[in-house]
Amino acid sequence: MSKLSLEEPLRDRMLKVAAIITKYMEEKVTHTSDLPIIVGGLAMEVYTSSKYVTRDIDLVSTASIKLEEFLLELGFEKERIYIYSPLKIAVDIVDEVMDPQNYEGINKLEIEDSKHVYIISKEDILYNRALDYTYEDNKIFSIYLMANSPDDINFEQVKSNLKKADPEALATFEEWVKIALQK
Repeated sequence: MSKLSLEEPLRDRMLKVAAIITKYMEEKVTHTSDLPIIVGGLAMEVYTSSKYVTRDIDLVSTASIKLEEFLLELGFEKERIYIYSPLKIAVDIVDEVMDPQNYEGINKLEIEDSKHVYIISKEDILYNRALDYTYEDNKIFSIYLMANSPDDINFEQVKSNLKKADPEALATFEEWVKIALQK
């Protein structure tokens, strides 16, 4: 991580650190579910071209023990989340486990120098944000995401998943879609 600099934007630093973590984990694990998947705020930041901004990397992995060990090897300090002070990077290993079918929608995002990260789909980030619809930021940036990439989103998939999970979230999401698509 010595090539990284505080001069770089935080988003770029976070993605590069996530790519280092991904490369390491790809060498150590055999199952897709063991790979670190970017979820939460950084996924939203990527999909909104940094209109939404976060300060940490939320990762999901079923190999969280290996992931935690590697973060400590890299020099992260464990607090509630993992902190790498020299680059002002925070990593939160999210406890929730992704549904196995959601791994099919994982996107591989190329960074630089043939490095990459895995990130949840737009549908999954919208689903997660809709379930947490009481936060105004979730509404604002979900609408922004949908308005700016409507052809890249399977709205019916999100609606179907929300219908099973939370009817109120589904109703809210449908309102967001109307606003985003001006219908």
